[in-house]
Amino acid sequence: MAMVKCSECGHRISDKAKSCPSCGVSYDNSSEEMSQLIVKLVVLGALGLFFFFVVIPVVVGILKLVGLGIFITKVFG
Repeated sequence: MAMVKCSECGHRISDKAKSCPSCGVSYDNSSEEMSQLIVKLVVLGALGLFFFFVVIPVVVGILKLVGLGIFITKVFG
């Protein structure tokens, strides 16, 4: 839980507070929580795409090379 300044009176309040206990101005934290959720989903999606298009093809290529090497040594070795 972080402490932030009230935009109206400057009193320090919790970032989870629905209103300032000093001046009574109300705060809606749902938009901030929604933007944090969207950022997390975008980052997770980017990581998923990175693994799907970069990491998996590299691993498959390495496995193909290793598999081909085993095949060649069994046939010719």
